[in-house]
Amino acid sequence: MSDKSDFNFYADKYNKTLNHALLASGENSLYFAQARINWTSKLISKQRSTTEVNSIMDFGCGIGASAEILANHFSSAKVIGVDPSKNSIDIAKKNNSQEFKFYVNEEFTSNNSMDMVYCNGVFHHIPISQRASAVNYIKSSLSSSGILAVWENNHWNPGTRYIMKKCPFDIDANTLSHILFQKILEENGFEIMVVNFLFIFPRILKLFRPLEKYLCRIPLGGQYLILAKIKK
Repeated sequence: MSDKSDFNFYADKYNKTLNHALLASGENSLYFAQARINWTSKLISKQRSTTEVNSIMDFGCGIGASAEILANHFSSAKVIGVDPSKNSIDIAKKNNSQEFKFYVNEEFTSNNSMDMVYCNGVFHHIPISQRASAVNYIKSSLSSSGILAVWENNHWNPGTRYIMKKCPFDIDANTLSHILFQKILEENGFEIMVVNFLFIFPRILKLFRPLEKYLCRIPLGGQYLILAKIKK
C-alpha cells in the first residue's frame, strides 16, 4: 500500500482528516462504513445462504474502524485486521475490544482459513506493480469456499474524484475502474460473482437513496463493490 510512513503519519488523525474530506457528501466516515458493510452482508447472505461466515480478515484495516461493524453484521465471525502501518495497528488495538485481533501484514498468515476477506479503499493506495501480489496474499488467506468483498472508489464518479483531491492521503492515489479491477482479480485466480455501485446521492438528496437498490448495477455510485471467489 502507499508508503507505509504516510499512514503512520496520519494514523492518529485519520478519522478527522477523512471526515474533513467527506464534508461535501454531507456524511461522515462512520455512515459510509456502516452502509458498505450492511450492503455487503446482504449480498453475502444471498451467496452463502446455508453457510455461516465464521472468520473475516479486514485487509488494509487501518485503525480498525470496521471491526465492530463487521462483527455486528456477521455475528458468528472472528474478525482480524491486517495493515502495513504499525501506528495504525497500534491504534486499532487500543480502540477496539480484545476480541478483535490486529496485525502488521507480515506478522499474520492465515493459511487459507478465512471465510471472507473484506477490503475497503485499499487498492488505490497500492502501487500498480504490487497489486497482483496483494491479490495473491488475499487468495492465500481465503478458504476454498471463501469470498472476497472488496470496495473501491469509482474513478468515473466526479464526486469521488473531488473528495479524493481534498484528502491528503489520497493525493497520490491511483484509482482503478471496476473493469480493470475485475481483470486483475481474474488474472490472479478469482471468479467475479457480483459488481455493485453505491453512494449515488449525497445527504442533501437522501430522499432518493431508496432508489439506489435499483441502480446498483449502473456505474454511477461513488464506490463499487466486487464479490469474488477463488476459481475452481
